[in-house]
Parts: sequence; C-alpha cells; structure tokens
Amino acid sequence: MECTTNRTSFSAMVILALLMAAGHTVQAGENATRSAPVVENHRQYFAAPRIVGKEDEFCRRAYEVMLKGAAFCKDLYHPWPAEPDCGYLGWGGHGEKDINSNVRMAYLYAFLTTFGQYDEQVTGVSRDEALRRVKGVLRYLCFTHVSGSRKCTTGKPWGGGWHTATWSSVLGQTAWLVWDKLDEETREMTARVLAFEADRLAKATPPSQKIDNTQAESNAWNTRALAIALVLFPDHPHATQWRDAYHRWTMNALSVAADKKDDSLVEGKPVRQWVTTENVHSDFTLENHRIVYPVYMWASMSGLCYGASFFAMAGQEPPATAYHHLRDMYTVYKQLQTWEGLPAYVNGSDKFLHMQVVDIILHSFFAQMFHDREAAHLEEVELDFLERMQARFDDGRVYPVEEVGKWSRIGDVGLVLGTCYLLHFARQADVEPFSRDEFERRITGVRYFPDGKFLLHRTPDKLVSFAWSKPYRVMGLAIPRDGSWLVTPHLSGFTGTIHEKRERGRQTFTIQSLEKKTDKDSFSITVTTLRCGGKVKHRWTFESTPGRDVIFRETLKALQPVSLERAETGTIGIGRELGSDQITLQSSTGTRRLSGPTGGPDETIEFPNGSVAVNNRFSYEWKGTGTVCYFKQNRHARVHGAPGGYGRIEDRLTVRHLQAPRHFDAGETIARGQLRVRMTANED
Repeated sequence: MECTTNRTSFSAMVILALLMAAGHTVQAGENATRSAPVVENHRQYFAAPRIVGKEDEFCRRAYEVMLKGAAFCKDLYHPWPAEPDCGYLGWGGHGEKDINSNVRMAYLYAFLTTFGQYDEQVTGVSRDEALRRVKGVLRYLCFTHVSGSRKCTTGKPWGGGWHTATWSSVLGQTAWLVWDKLDEETREMTARVLAFEADRLAKATPPSQKIDNTQAESNAWNTRALAIALVLFPDHPHATQWRDAYHRWTMNALSVAADKKDDSLVEGKPVRQWVTTENVHSDFTLENHRIVYPVYMWASMSGLCYGASFFAMAGQEPPATAYHHLRDMYTVYKQLQTWEGLPAYVNGSDKFLHMQVVDIILHSFFAQMFHDREAAHLEEVELDFLERMQARFDDGRVYPVEEVGKWSRIGDVGLVLGTCYLLHFARQADVEPFSRDEFERRITGVRYFPDGKFLLHRTPDKLVSFAWSKPYRVMGLAIPRDGSWLVTPHLSGFTGTIHEKRERGRQTFTIQSLEKKTDKDSFSITVTTLRCGGKVKHRWTFESTPGRDVIFRETLKALQPVSLERAETGTIGIGRELGSDQITLQSSTGTRRLSGPTGGPDETIEFPNGSVAVNNRFSYEWKGTGTVCYFKQNRHARVHGAPGGYGRIEDRLTVRHLQAPRHFDAGETIARGQLRVRMTANED
C-alpha cells in the first residue's frame, strides 16, 4: 500500500503580507546581521516530497488506536462564525491546552483520512466531515495567529512566543497531509504562519539554563518549527537562515559543559562554535520543575525527534545536528525504564503518571532511525499498554477525566501515534525487538548518577532508587516487578513527613553527612539530616539488597525541644493496577479489599502487628516504635505541575509515629526501627 501527499505548483494569487517578514537574522557566533528579503506568496514555495512507504503490523495496530480515539472528537467541533469555513475542536482559547487539543485533534482527522482504512462507523463522522473539520481548524488557527487578523475565543491571539513553535509545527504537519485538499487562501495563511514562526526563531538566540529549569526542552521544541518549514518550503528565500537556525537550536538543546571545548566537526563547524549554552548535566540527566525529572528528558529528546522525523518522512536524512547528544541521553533514559516502558520518577512527579501516549515517540524514533532493538522492545510494551488503557472506555479515550482533564490527551493519540506510524511507514526498518528477558538482562545492575544525585538498582524483580538532588526532595522509591501502576513516586518516599505543630508546606532537609556504597548488584546509602529547622535529627540507612529486599533503618531524635504534629516515615505511595480499582491488604488479622476513591472521608487502616502485604506484590514489615498505617485517600490527589493540574489515585502506606501532637525534649528519641520491603515473586 502506498499513500502520498501531493506536490503542488502555484501561481501568484492574492498577496498576504507577512508580519515581521523583514528584519535581521542573527547568525551563531557572529555580531553581524543580514537582512531577510520580504516574501510575498509563500505558498508558491511549497515543495514537500511525497510521504511514500507501506504499513507494517505496528502501523495497523496504531491506526486502530487512533481510529477509536477519533470517536472522542465526534461532538467537539464548534463552528466559528467570525470568518467563513472556520471552527475549532474542543476549546478555542489561546492557551497551551486549548491550542494543543485543537490542532492535534485536527491532525488526527487529517491523518486518518490520508492513511489507513477510514471507518466512519468507528469515528462517528464521515470522511468529508472530518476533512471539513480539518480545514476549519487550520483556518481558525491561521486567522487567530499573531500574524493574522483575528483573536481566539478568549480575546487574545496565539503565536510568537512560548511553546508556539510546537503548535505551529503540528499545524504544518496537518496541512502537509491535506495540502491538495486546501483552497489557495488557506494554503497561503498556513504558509504565512509557518514562515512567521521560523523567521522568529532564526532571529533569536537559544537560552541557557541547567539548574532547576532546563532550557533543553524549549530549545528542542523550537527546532520543530524550523524543521517543518524547511521540509515543506525547501526553496523559500529564508530557507538558508532557517537551516542555520535549525543547526543552532538543535546543538543547543542537550548541551553539556564539555561541548564548549569540543573540536569535533558537525555540519562543517566544531561543536564548540555551535554551542553557547549548558542545559544538561554531564551525566545526561536534567532538571525541570526544580527537580531531577525524567519526564523532561523525554520532553527534550522528543522535540529533537519530531523535527528529525519530518526529514525522515520526506525521504531525507536529518542534518547531523539533530542527533547532538540524543543517543547519550536516550541511553540513560532506557536504564530508568519500568515494566510499562516509562521511566521511574526517581525525584517524584507533578504530572499524570502513565504517559505512554506521549513517550512512545522516543522508542519508535530510535527503533526506526537507529535500528535500536531495545527501543523496539519498549515501543511494543507501550503500544500494548495504550491498547489496554483505551480498552477501559467505550468512547475512544485513553485516560479518565480525573487524571488529565476534559481533553483526555486524544490529540496526543493522533499526533504521537501518527508520527510513529509514519516513521515505520517511511523508514521500514526491519528491527527485531529484544525479548523482555533480554532487555532486563541488559539493564540489570546498579548505577550512580553523580550530577543527578541518585542511585538506581535494576533487577528482574524490582526497581529501586534513592535521590537527594534537592533539599526539598530527598526520597526513595521501590517498585516490584510489573508494579509501576501499583507503586506511585510519592514525594516523601521512605523519608516521610515530619511537621512541627502548625507547620505546613514543603519539607526541607539539611544534609549533614551522606555515605554511599555500591556493588554490581546492591547499594546502600546512609544519610544524616536535620529537619524542622534543625530541631530534629533524622539518620537512616536505605539499602537495596542483591535479593528482593529493600531495607530502611532509621532513628529520629530531638536536638532541641520540639512539638510535633505529624511524624511518619517509610512512606510508599499506592495507586491502582491497570484495569482494577481494588487494593488487597493481607495481614495476620485477615484480608481487606479497598476500592478506588469514593468521594467520602479518607480512611485510616492500622496494622499494630507491623506487617501487611499489598496486592500480593510486596510485603511491608516494620519493627520498632510506631504503627503501620494504610491511609486511603477517597479523592484524587491533585498535582499542579502544568496548567489546570493533574490528578491521580495515591494512597500511602507508612509508619505513623504520632497519633496526636506531642512534645519532645532535647535528646529524646522520637522513633527508631527497621522497615523491610520484600518484593513477591511474580508468577507470570
């Protein structure tokens, strides 16, 4: 089977001026500027090659997920009467979630009507209606872009700023798929938007920041606007400036300190002449949202992958700059993988947890572009999870509204899986995935990340980490085999929560001493910290053994008189297995089964004998002062790392050292004991 987008020649028609087309382009390493010619009739330079290839089994499975996902959109299209033939899908505002959902759902329709076997019985709308919606969204977004003449439903335009390179690149991808079905006005408006965003970035300098909030992500997503403009309009008068800017932005995405001394040639220049930034730690971990955050390793890499994939879809090899440190970071990323194909959130997460809908692009890209057999395995794992996640619902959605909000990430289903499909379709790399056992053997062992400040231990039975990168995020994580839905990355993992009376807010640790020991199949870390403003000393040893055990030994002592309102340690966050809303707790007193959140009051379940097993996946055994408690949260926990926040089910299992506020004198021991978490053998 062969699917194509048509190459179209153009004659001059109605001339639409390009806002900010005239100006100066700053070249990397130069103080001089040169004028960019004013361009009229941008559409005449459209010369995107045909997307040629054939489907494989991955394509067919991905297409089915996308087709079902489109059913979610059937009642979301709203006509926009301000201009002819305009509308929006979902929400017509100018912000991130509004524009993202709008343009990505349009891409979903564009993709489904161009490739595969469109089925209106599944999507709920005819092919003609789907194409009408695509055109309506394209026109709406072009009119309401800052280079257009209108504003979004919220009274503001979009474009020309943060994240808009991403949105405009999806606009370009969508138009590429249906270009031969668009009228000349819509073509010209689309071309104008793409040229505007590419021109803007050609004039800009990539920013630099490594600590707390990396600029790797935004620099990487900016490459997408430049890449789509180069692929769709290769002979545009500004293409030379765009290509140079593409090199600068890609080289300054995953930049490290060593780059500034690197004489290796890339696209004709030494690395040190391209790179002006430092956005990533030398161990290829990075920080965002003020923590060491694997999610943003994905986000930074994916921006580069999308841009490079446009060249690949067009039958071209991406520029060498597209790969700068990409494989270095992906190597680290694979070491962090859990059994669901996603990384362990070793420093916690302020997002929804099960991100296969966006993460899979990395694995598809590395499998198809680099014949990476580990990536091919992870791609299979994540596609399988996506199919299972979607099977929970009858309207095509992949996530419950409580987790990700009203848009359900359906736009990502189209854009991400559509891009993965086209990588398979165009590249046709015959990659044999590693088996699960082979993959696990390759990533088993202990690794220390000195810049990210965390230890990681992988075995076939467990994934264990301990992180101390920030004074407000010192935490352990222990996940049993196939347990990454069951165990959540609780922000107070193992180290717990110690609050003075009336104290609220983020926990802060002052580390007095830290000693770590590593072997090829175990690690231990002994830490002494001050808490509660120096009034409480907390000393612990966290150990991941060669077997199935994780051990946490601790002593809490008052250094000054202190009144504590809350003292609990050994904390493990508990979610729910995929496809189940139940938790089974087994102890000497019997078996208790808990449902998901009920909306009622939270519940506390005590285990005075100090031992409980959770879902037959792991046992939790405490010996010392305090009571083992399971705190069932009957409302979704809210996290606010992105506009609108996200939600997740997160109970907690912990050792409670106080039942009521209590005063401790200086020198008094608050708590002492040992926790043993033992992973249960998985019979599967």
